[in-house]
Amino acid sequence: MRKGWMTTEQWAGIFFTAPSLTGFSVFFLIPFLFVIYYSLINNQSAGCFVGLANYVNLLRNPVFLKAGFNTLVFAVVSVPLIMAVALGLALLLDRRLPGRDYYRAAFMLPLIVPTASVVLIWQVIFNFHGSLNNVVTMLGLNPVNWMNSGWSRVIVVCFYLWKTPVLI
Repeated sequence: MRKGWMTTEQWAGIFFTAPSLTGFSVFFLIPFLFVIYYSLINNQSAGCFVGLANYVNLLRNPVFLKAGFNTLVFAVVSVPLIMAVALGLALLLDRRLPGRDYYRAAFMLPLIVPTASVVLIWQVIFNFHGSLNNVVTMLGLNPVNWMNSGWSRVIVVCFYLWKTPVLI
């Protein structure tokens, strides 16, 4: 039965969804609208409308195109690889193996190690003066700048495969 223009259930619905809608608006909707607005003007101070010219300039920028290509290659390589590794490990650890619980715990280790710590360790390994180049030098070879070579994509994919939780 209606007494006013809204029922008690409708007021309760508004009351219970208000915190969520407020958080969504403050942290997603309003910043998203500001980004759209700022993308259509030339700078924040003058604010002259330039339309889609910023997007055209972005699509002509070789650095942006290279970054987009690198992201595409990373996604095409790493996503199927992580799916295959996850499926393989899940099938392997589903069997009765000695120490199976320890292996399962070991595969969860990347989840508890902070990413910043892991990045520092990987930098120590792959730095030009890092531990991997010390081994390469001891073998009589020239040191390699790993992150500025053809190996950089492989290193990033390996880091992603190790850090991404594959068994959940």
